[in-house]
Amino acid sequence: MIETVVVFKGKTMTRKRKAIYIISITAFAFVCTILFILNLFFGRHTPEYAGGKIPEMMRIARMDAKWYDTDIIRYDGTTMTWVNHRLWYPNEVYAFNQYARKILETKGELVEDWTPDDLAIPMYAFEIEPKTGFLEYEECGEMWVYSNGFLIAQTGNVYKCDIDFSDLMEVGEHDFLREVEEDDILNMSCFRPLAYANHKWNPDYLRPASAMDESVPDIEAAITEQYEEDGWPKVKVLLKNNSEKDWHYEENSIFVGIIVRVDGRWYHLDYDPAFDEYYATFPSYNKIIKAGEEKNLIFNLGRYGDFPSGDYCVIIGGKDGNVYNYACAPYRL
Repeated sequence: MIETVVVFKGKTMTRKRKAIYIISITAFAFVCTILFILNLFFGRHTPEYAGGKIPEMMRIARMDAKWYDTDIIRYDGTTMTWVNHRLWYPNEVYAFNQYARKILETKGELVEDWTPDDLAIPMYAFEIEPKTGFLEYEECGEMWVYSNGFLIAQTGNVYKCDIDFSDLMEVGEHDFLREVEEDDILNMSCFRPLAYANHKWNPDYLRPASAMDESVPDIEAAITEQYEEDGWPKVKVLLKNNSEKDWHYEENSIFVGIIVRVDGRWYHLDYDPAFDEYYATFPSYNKIIKAGEEKNLIFNLGRYGDFPSGDYCVIIGGKDGNVYNYACAPYRL
């Protein structure tokens, strides 16, 4: 049998070899295409300044954010200085916030023997909120506390590290500055990670809650589902109005909170959504559940970090005339 010979790119090649060559090239191109598609849908870009030794930093750095809103708080025992770094103009939108870079590039070593006795003044707290567009927010950010060389993450992990706050506290042209005399660290929710350092609740850094005693008897609230979506823990709350009058409430995250039972007593994990002196001055409670009506509400719990096992309750701030009250949906982890 005579084997056909063809010329391919200037070289003599049998038809059999040519077929093998073409199949190999096609297979290679197919594999590259599949890998590209997988990376497109599942890959996460990690900025070069991501902290390689602190997983919480990398979790934020890997988010699909174009920039970050960054809150920096300094507490010296008597004064709380709060600097909010934001980008407001279109030409700044696609640049990473320089203050976020300072935080995300931090590296440290995990420590297991940390105690609240290691805290010292001044203390710093920062909260980073990723943005995917000019008015588009990520579901949740991260918050940390720094004191005396220790970084306390909202996951309960504590790291030994060093952060230079000299630039972080500078106030730029478009930044927001708030400075108040304050001798109670619990008045700033950004310090909440202190209450969960070493993966257990410390009531010394939590504010007692009266929500269970001040809930509206005729407003029934129950957790019907706990699940994760895109890596964030969420709960679905069924809200029922069993009374004969409408109930005004607010489902904005500012007015929804979590309380936890520690040693037989309930504590807020952040600010009080119904009685907070600062936020309660704003017009709110514009949601209404009519008499006899029921609604399903979805809440993202990611801003609270990781929870240990225990008794919790989602509380929703409401209003009856000028009287603040709550709907409470207890659940157990």
